[in-house]
Amino acid sequence: MNANAEPKRYSQIRFSLRFLFALTLLTALFLVLFSQHRQNRELQLRLDAVSSQLEELRSANDEMRLRHEKVEEFVRNPPVQFLPLATR
Repeated sequence: MNANAEPKRYSQIRFSLRFLFALTLLTALFLVLFSQHRQNRELQLRLDAVSSQLEELRSANDEMRLRHEKVEEFVRNPPVQFLPLATR
């Protein structure tokens, strides 16, 4: 009977080692996934901040373009005509 108990005990130890190994792998996978999720969230926040900055820069660029066009128009067509000089 003792001979039969020995292989059973060995298989239980093997099973528990497999279980611990699988549990370790699942824990490592969970930690990696959690870390990736946190990094993705941080990157999304950075992307949102950069997107809002980009929108502000586009708006400022549009304003500068309008100012530039107004200056070009003013230089091409002065609003006041020069009066002829009076001769003495």
